[in-house]
Amino acid sequence: MTGPVQTSLEKTGPRPPVLSECILMIDHIYIGASDIANEGDWRWEDGSLVVYHDFFSQEPNNFDRNYPSEKADCVAFSRQWSDVYCGRSFPFICQKTW
Repeated sequence: MTGPVQTSLEKTGPRPPVLSECILMIDHIYIGASDIANEGDWRWEDGSLVVYHDFFSQEPNNFDRNYPSEKADCVAFSRQWSDVYCGRSFPFICQKTW
């Protein structure tokens, strides 16, 4: 008779969190889109048009509750998108280098 079978978790130890779990641990992440040049015209950092949106309901609303006197022209992700004040500092997922 053989001994008990080890599960993959027992063999390798706990798995590291996947990206989606890491994102949920962070308040917001800057995703590189804004409408700073023209209100409502959402563009990526490289100037290309944002063709997919995943804004929370009631967003974008050009309002950042943490900076009520500033325009909210940048997009941050926290389960869904919201427009935020561009002067805020957020972590980012990736950065395009030229």
